[in-house]
Amino acid sequence: MLFECLTGSVPFPRDTEMAAIAAHLTEPPPSARALRPELPAGIDAVLARGLAKTPQGRYSTAPELIDAAKAAFASNATTVALAPGLFDWWDARH
Repeated sequence: MLFECLTGSVPFPRDTEMAAIAAHLTEPPPSARALRPELPAGIDAVLARGLAKTPQGRYSTAPELIDAAKAAFASNATTVALAPGLFDWWDARH
């Protein structure tokens, strides 16, 4: 979901649901920066871990993923246009 929020595209667009599932299971995570080069350099690593094939490779919790994404944006030297309030809902609860 984070990949789609940041890029406007699903990570594995395919013609059929079965093809999308197969891509999720077998293909490496795509680069969000390939679609939106203005995203921070660290976001691809965050998304790759979030889309890891095994549970052991992924973040243990949603808060870990959000914190990592926020850190990637905080370290970005350029301004990136995001949907207003993208992380506000999270900040309000934590």
